[in-house]
Amino acid sequence: MLSALGFLIGTWTCSFGTAVFSYDLQNNYIRQTDTFSGGGGDVAYLTYVPKGSYWNWTVIEPQGSTTVFRGTGPATHITFRTAYPPGDDGVEVFNRVSDTKYSTHFSGTLEGKKFNSTDTCTKS
Repeated sequence: MLSALGFLIGTWTCSFGTAVFSYDLQNNYIRQTDTFSGGGGDVAYLTYVPKGSYWNWTVIEPQGSTTVFRGTGPATHITFRTAYPPGDDGVEVFNRVSDTKYSTHFSGTLEGKKFNSTDTCTKS
């Protein structure tokens, strides 16, 4: 299943800044490194868990916080929901538009703050 997201590998120009995807950890994960236009960024790891039939996406922020999402659906349309930390309640929807374009929409509460954002990325 992870190979279905192989189109992500490379550099993307996004409405929030830049996203760089590469395989990591013996090609069992896709690493996402984001750089935000206004400064800062984060790192995320994405994989598919066959035993549980779900996607696991872990986002690590530079200030030390970590958010874990579990997702369902095909690689073209994945709906992620927060699994950790307790109390966070968010939904991120990933949509593959084409081999060179994808979009995401997040809504919910993370670390006590409400968010509602849509981002579009095109392959550089």
